[in-house]
Order: sequence, then C-alpha cells, then structure tokens
Amino acid sequence: MKGNPSKQDILDAMKQIDLHGIPDGFDKSRWYYLVHPITQKTYPPKAVWGIATGRKDFNAQSAKRWLEAKSFFVHDIRLEQDGTGFQTQVATALQDHEKRRARLKTASPQAEAFQKITTGYKRNPDVVAERLYLAKGICEGCQTPAPFKRKKNGTPYLEVHHVIFLTDSGEDTVENTRALCPNCHRQAHHG
Repeated sequence: MKGNPSKQDILDAMKQIDLHGIPDGFDKSRWYYLVHPITQKTYPPKAVWGIATGRKDFNAQSAKRWLEAKSFFVHDIRLEQDGTGFQTQVATALQDHEKRRARLKTASPQAEAFQKITTGYKRNPDVVAERLYLAKGICEGCQTPAPFKRKKNGTPYLEVHHVIFLTDSGEDTVENTRALCPNCHRQAHHG
C-alpha cells in the first residue's frame, strides 16, 4: 500500500483482518483498540496501520497517533477506571442531561470500592535525574518554565515521560524520555 494511507485504505485493512485474521508479525495491542466507525468492531491499531501502509517499523502508540490524525477513534483501555468502560459511560452520560439529572437524584453518594491489579516498572533514577538536569526547569513540550516548585526540595516540578511507553517495550533511557510540565505530560498520554 502507501506510506500515507487514505481513510478507505484503513477501512480496507480492517476488512482484510476480518477475512484473513491478524497477519504474522503483528500482535494484538495490550492497551489500544481501533474502533470501526460504523460497526464499532475493534481491531489492533498496529496491524491495521501496518496493512494500510505495508510497514512494520513502528509501535502501537505511533499507530494510535497516526490513526487518530485520520479521525479514527482508538480506545486506550488504560483510561478505564475499573475495566467496565468508565470513559464510554461518561461520554454516554454527557449526551442526555435530563436522564443524567434523574439518575443523580437517586445515586448513592458513596463511591464503590474495588481492587485493581496493575503492572509497574522499576525505573532507573539516574535516567530521571539526568533528564531533569538536561531540561533545566523548562518543559520540553511547551518550552515554558515548570509551573511550580516542589515543596520538598524547591526544584522545578517537571514529570519525566517515556516517548515510547515502557508498556510498549520502550527503553528506560535518557534518549527515550522528555521532561514535561503536568499539562504536556497529560497531553502526551491522552491528548
């Protein structure tokens, strides 16, 4: 196919997965699901982008970003609070003000507790320290000074972000990190 696929190329790639399955070399994504705009069926975004472009030299996060630039919706399950589709429920609740108000009148004021198991990564503190040192208190996203200083030690508050997520096999290296203000960090994950 081509390096800059059209929307039709992407839809055709989804159809190809329906007919032949996910091609060798493409695994299902742990976090991202491309949602078909009509059928709402989900597909692994890396496989769809790979079929549409004929490439394999990218990660799932990049595929997500490129598909979203083409106006496709790629769901990130990490945004779910409890695995039940919380963000989808919020989007649905926003659509009908009257029904939402009626439900709120009878809703319990106490949030229900649940347990959640997650995988964490032991990060190299030298990588974080070096990235913060290199940033010199300036956000590497918006190029503005850190929004505030840490109460504990008075250093500029920036968050160290992995460009390729550790969950996507990104390396814990200085080269794969950026020091970002909280707004830019949030945008990097959810923007």
